[in-house]
Amino acid sequence: MIDNKSRYTLSLLAALLLAGCASDAALQRQATPLDSARYGVDAAAQAPASAQGRWWRALHNPEIDRLVAAAEAGHPSLDAARARIRQASAALAATDAQAMPQLSLGGDVERTRSSEYGILPPPLSGHWYTVKSLSLDLGWRLDLWGRLREEARAARLQRDALELEAQATRQWLASALVAQYLELAGSRAEAAALDAALAAAGQQQAYAGALARSGIVSADSADAARAQRQALAAQREQLKAREAAARHALAAISTLPQREIDALKAAQLPDWPLDARALTTAALAKRPDLQAALANVKASEHGVEAARLAYYPDVTLGAFAGLSAQHLGDLFKHGALSAGLVPGFTLPVFDAGALDAQLQARSAGRDAAIASYNQTLLQAVREAADGVSNTEAAQAAEREVREAHAALEANARRSQARVRAGLAAPAQAADATRQSALALQQLAAARTRTLQAQAALMRALAVPEHD
Repeated sequence: MIDNKSRYTLSLLAALLLAGCASDAALQRQATPLDSARYGVDAAAQAPASAQGRWWRALHNPEIDRLVAAAEAGHPSLDAARARIRQASAALAATDAQAMPQLSLGGDVERTRSSEYGILPPPLSGHWYTVKSLSLDLGWRLDLWGRLREEARAARLQRDALELEAQATRQWLASALVAQYLELAGSRAEAAALDAALAAAGQQQAYAGALARSGIVSADSADAARAQRQALAAQREQLKAREAAARHALAAISTLPQREIDALKAAQLPDWPLDARALTTAALAKRPDLQAALANVKASEHGVEAARLAYYPDVTLGAFAGLSAQHLGDLFKHGALSAGLVPGFTLPVFDAGALDAQLQARSAGRDAAIASYNQTLLQAVREAADGVSNTEAAQAAEREVREAHAALEANARRSQARVRAGLAAPAQAADATRQSALALQQLAAARTRTLQAQAALMRALAVPEHD
């Protein structure tokens, strides 16, 4: 065993030989983490780490819940994330094992002929002999300076970062699924309104054609009515393409077969009231991507410390106990026992700059991790700000479109009433109905944009779990 005097001697020797070996410049940060409080982020929310909530449950839509669950279960990006987590867990276990005692059992049989002209005297020289051995070896790196502990802390934080990145991937998948589902429901709602507009435009075309044939109006009116209907028909084809694209995207993200996606109801846009003004950026620190970036910064700090401690001597404690004999019958006798205690240390004196290079690499990795954290923080703040402004703008636009639709719908009812009373021509009622239907299409589009903006805002703000 190493007594205290020997340990102090080794420490003094290490200090004398290694003083000034680790570069101060390499240990200094070249990048500085941004103060999240300056951006309205509550830094206290960073600990303990917690998963971002399942905000999409606020839509109370079982189809969306099923799509998200399918994506979480089988999307390739999450499969890759889970594989990286397993790799990191294995690396952590291997790092932890380095600081533990290692025990190995070995055995061998040696068949040797000694030279007649060697150092062995007769009768051993010039004869074959066999030695059988069985040994138990113990090795232990004492880690007096804590380098292995620093490596283990870095590995643990790297694994935590990967788990948080997997949570961020789940959030992105959920956000993409909700956006595409709303696109599907919105395109179907627009299509229903456009079908009504097409029917009204068809009536207008028929009325204009009849009037043109009777000579009451010119052929220009009939041509204009036909062109108007054809333009609406072209928009209807575009809506079909939008719906198909949304269905294809949902299949790709959820990993479900296309036939299951095609069978989705998505009959109407969900009712989801949200007051964006009541939301703040204080909880941004709970975003898993921001927490992952912070974990990488902490891991890199431990990595730099481990690289610094690599300049110190590596102290080991070894022991062995074994049996050795020429004849198998003597192998397990007391006299065949051999044992020993082997303490030792290794001290890097000249390594051609390998330790300096390792320290420089770890230091550069730390600065890169800090820069990545800063970029993630700025991106999160921007996404939150954009989410609030986009949601408020979309809600305001929806209110305007809703009022316009209400006015046009009322006008359509009045026109139909006048036609029934014989006070207006049927073409006027058809035109009013077409305008009301087009306003309803615009309302469906505005409602879709509002819901998609709210979904993006929920993901950006790291809202808590929804009951």
